[in-house]
Amino acid sequence: MQLLLDADAFLCLRKISLLKCLVGSQKINLVMTSYVARHELNAVKPDIDSLVQAAKLTIAGVKLGTSEFRQYRVFQRTHDKGEAEAIAWAVTHRSPELFFVSQDAGALRLAKNENIPHGNVARLGVELARWGIVSEAKVSTLFAPCYQNLNACGHGCPGSL
Repeated sequence: MQLLLDADAFLCLRKISLLKCLVGSQKINLVMTSYVARHELNAVKPDIDSLVQAAKLTIAGVKLGTSEFRQYRVFQRTHDKGEAEAIAWAVTHRSPELFFVSQDAGALRLAKNENIPHGNVARLGVELARWGIVSEAKVSTLFAPCYQNLNACGHGCPGSL
């Protein structure tokens, strides 16, 4: 399974320690676009660099002059650079194994409009259990603060899980 992470999703996964589970799984490939990795997540650059060096995270870019870049420019008219680049990359690298993760409703709507499998971090937790990658018990433990106090756990959780 290939997980394309938006900045907010990466930060949330990192905070609830689900990122550690994903990095430890042989069944998961983490992908992030270059704008997200190098600009939106600049504050956690050492973490990003460490994952890249350990071959646990791939940084994917959209190259100038390609159809992917033209798609990015279209998406950028209505979405921020990180979301536009991620969805343009996903459209070009479409696969049954690809799942886009974001906490941003606009980014998720764009993914839906482009028929990219997608979800927020809570949905990812459900899917990871369904795919047999993380046990339901582990997902419940990691998300316990979210279930106990929605939107106040500090994980950027949406209003309903």
